[in-house]
Amino acid sequence: MFHEQVAADLGSVAGLRKRLERWAGSHGIPDTRADDVLIAAQEAMTNAAQHAHPDGEQGTIAVTAEVDGQALTLTIADDGRWRHRPARLGGGVGLALIRATADATIVDSGPQGTTIRLRWDWS
Repeated sequence: MFHEQVAADLGSVAGLRKRLERWAGSHGIPDTRADDVLIAAQEAMTNAAQHAHPDGEQGTIAVTAEVDGQALTLTIADDGRWRHRPARLGGGVGLALIRATADATIVDSGPQGTTIRLRWDWS
């Protein structure tokens, strides 16, 4: 199992992505699925860093990943606020990209933060 919690800033996200990539590489995840996992993880973590704390508040991002047989479950949680934003040129497509790369996506949002649960199967 992979589990880390970092500050909700882009510098922390970059290091966290590299550690998640190393973990995925050592757990038998097929390369084609690992690419999808890393794309979705990067997008979700970046969204949390950029959008969950719009007023410069300090926050955290927690990432948990687990391989169970022929599947991987990834959870990314922040402690900020969900903000609905219209899609615009050059942005606003993050959640669509996340959903397109995962086999299953659940987004839970509330006053305590947002949690995105993703699953990939390769059986």
